[in-house]
Amino acid sequence: MFTIPCNDAKADYKVMFSATAQGKCPPEFDEYTERGGRNGDTTLCLTQVRH
Repeated sequence: MFTIPCNDAKADYKVMFSATAQGKCPPEFDEYTERGGRNGDTTLCLTQVRH
């Protein structure tokens, strides 16, 4: 995963917020979890970018 501007044609998802404290995203969001980072697991709630 890498960061690019949301208006870039290569952008697939936009990070809406982090759900790391709860560990789960609401059902209307896609979820991405990166395990074992410096601060433990990170869970991001995402929406698809429409171009």
